[in-house]
Amino acid sequence: MTPASALEFADFLSDLIFRSLPRSDQRRWARVYLQGLVITPGKKTIRNIASEYEGPVEQSLQQFISKSPWEWSPVRQDLARYVESRIPQRAQAWVVRPLVIEKAGSHSVGVARQFVTQLGRVANCQQAVGIWLASADASFPVEWSLVLPRPWNTDPGLRRRARIPEAAGVHTPEQAALNGVRHMIEKWRLSPRPVVMSLQNSNELEIVSAFQALDIPFVFKVSGSLPITTGHDSRGHLGQGRTRALDLINLCRAQRRPVEWDCPRREERLVTPLVAQEVLIQPAQPQGGGGPEGSPMLLLGAWSGAGEQPDEFWLSNMSQTSPAHVFRLAKLADRVERDYDDILEPIGIRDFEGRSFRGWHHHTTLVSAAHAVILLGARQAIAPMPPPTSAYLYTPDPRPRWVGSEGGQHRA
Repeated sequence: MTPASALEFADFLSDLIFRSLPRSDQRRWARVYLQGLVITPGKKTIRNIASEYEGPVEQSLQQFISKSPWEWSPVRQDLARYVESRIPQRAQAWVVRPLVIEKAGSHSVGVARQFVTQLGRVANCQQAVGIWLASADASFPVEWSLVLPRPWNTDPGLRRRARIPEAAGVHTPEQAALNGVRHMIEKWRLSPRPVVMSLQNSNELEIVSAFQALDIPFVFKVSGSLPITTGHDSRGHLGQGRTRALDLINLCRAQRRPVEWDCPRREERLVTPLVAQEVLIQPAQPQGGGGPEGSPMLLLGAWSGAGEQPDEFWLSNMSQTSPAHVFRLAKLADRVERDYDDILEPIGIRDFEGRSFRGWHHHTTLVSAAHAVILLGARQAIAPMPPPTSAYLYTPDPRPRWVGSEGGQHRA
């Protein structure tokens, strides 16, 4: 993709997604910042972006990103609807990916010394959650949540200096993802898609129960120690019993079946042995007598490596869908990892140096737009589109439900 074609597509996309900005000067600086993210070499700081242009650009960009009171959510909403329209038949899931931004100081919004699961250690950092619209061959970040550690909720001085709104509270990354998905469905009116997310080292039962209450399809990576209830006893005979996910999958290892899937990071088709079992999950806060409640779920165990033990476990409420398809949905997380490494990281998702809550969200919003510019432009997905109209802002049924996917509503 040449710089000229990238800028041309950036202009095209700007007309669609920046239309909610109320002032013409805001729309102009949004376009400048978007273009700068695409063409500026090296670190994508405001100073480096401004160096690509003549005149007093740095101060204006600083004002636009860190202080200007434009709303980022409508921009993300229009971006999400646009990228969804580019891949209407292939946008298969929302993949939740954590983002860790290590910092040297303590003034950036949300920074604290905290244990980070992805790093396996304590780090001085910001933690965030990105929600990606993902298909087998492309993925796009469309929503972001900044996870605020407790000091940023209890210290009025910290919140005031970072201009944190009153509604922004303390959440775990998984809770932030839940709130983001709910916002995308209820406020943005996007059609629900399966949510793919890792729950390892978190309160798995609590998050499963919360997503079940939303009536949204999900595929969660869980630990082998997840307690489950099955229709078989420990010897494989019929009869209800409680066990761990690892033990059940090992018990059923003779039922392994090969599943083919496309690995984007290695650019080849792989075959993974898979076991699928229908299970029940004890709710995080059981009611009445405390017995198992809710609909049956699908537990998948995969041998992704060469070891004797299964090394991946996935839990889904799509129990009537082909296990092979559910596993392929789970592996869309690999698509996101590749696009993060190849596109989002190089265009500066972690490069914002400001200190304000508003500035962080403005920056991540525009980086998401730059990601779409590069990925769609590189795939020559530019197609003539009419100016936005009321028809573009479609409204789905008030309670949309998951109605099926590849493989149909049946068990393989």
